[in-house]
Amino acid sequence: QKSEAMFETSLSNFYVGLEIFLTARVKDLRGISHYLVTKQDVPQRMKEEIIRLVRKLMHGTDPERFYMRYSHTNHEFYPGEIPFEDELRQKIGDLLKTEFNSEVVDIVMKRVQTDLTRKLDEVSKGSHDFAAVAELGSLPGAPTVIVKGSFKADGVDGWQAFKQCDANVEAIRKRIEDSIRARLKGAREDQLTFSEQTGLNGLITDALQAARKLIADEFGLAIRLTTIHWDWEDELKQLGWQQEKKELLSVQERILRLKELRLDLYEHDASPDDIRDVEESIRRLSATLKPALASSVGIQQLPGPKTAGNLPSSDLDLSDL
Repeated sequence: QKSEAMFETSLSNFYVGLEIFLTARVKDLRGISHYLVTKQDVPQRMKEEIIRLVRKLMHGTDPERFYMRYSHTNHEFYPGEIPFEDELRQKIGDLLKTEFNSEVVDIVMKRVQTDLTRKLDEVSKGSHDFAAVAELGSLPGAPTVIVKGSFKADGVDGWQAFKQCDANVEAIRKRIEDSIRARLKGAREDQLTFSEQTGLNGLITDALQAARKLIADEFGLAIRLTTIHWDWEDELKQLGWQQEKKELLSVQERILRLKELRLDLYEHDASPDDIRDVEESIRRLSATLKPALASSVGIQQLPGPKTAGNLPSSDLDLSDL
């Protein structure tokens, strides 16, 4: 009967479905003589005892094990654990042997489909795309970034939350996008690095972690976010280009001033140590220029400074320096 297929788990009022089809053989009638003498229905008693056994075992079983580790288990995370199905088979065999002097001829155990299992099947099959268009920061006219990727439910992380929620692919997609959008919009000014796209790595990673936590809290699901990529709107790219151009021009101006200082030092026979200090400053600043970026704003990479041993003698025309 249907009621016999539903068993409460270790979570209060959390039921799962299981049907058992069993064929057993009594080895010797003398082993069940006490049932025969009292004219009891032996098959019915077997059924009642098996149901009692299943109910007891299930009462101490977390739904996560029944649904996620039913026919196989993960020994890395659950050392020494055997699959739920194997444990139940073993216990039923022991029960029939000790109580009814019987052995199992054939046993089939089937998990019963419920609204919960159908909901789990829907959200866990395959990967699903999402795309979150979000403003960066809360200032008026803030530029936007588009975060795209896929999500897949790896399993249930909180069964009570999963049982109570209305989980479906569209609802999960919407909450992922909402979470990413809210996180990026609430970003601090010091997180908004526009000069390079990789400058947003930390901010995007933080937004994705927040989305995963939100889904775990609201839906009880552990999700995996894959094939993540993002791009920013043209306005933001232009802003980054302008900022980079400004920084490059500033570096170039500082290098030119240092070169002029070096010429002055040579002209006034300054000490070698002072000259080396200026040349070291030129070298460090030159190293900050990225060739590709400098080229993009019409600035060529400056040549490295000459070493002290290769510097021209002081009697040369300074115009050659």
